[in-house]
Amino acid sequence: MKADTAYYAWTKPAVIMFKKAAADTTGTVYTVSALQGDSLQLQSGEKLQTIFTRVK
Repeated sequence: MKADTAYYAWTKPAVIMFKKAAADTTGTVYTVSALQGDSLQLQSGEKLQTIFTRVK
């Protein structure tokens, strides 16, 4: 089984870019709509896109 890996960079406050490889200079940009100790909500435009939650 191959491990899942995500590459990202904070481009400015509350904006995160997900990339295909660590060296990429472009990627998909999301606004962080909520950030808590165990979860992260990302938004693109008016629509909620992704919610990440830490699994215990």
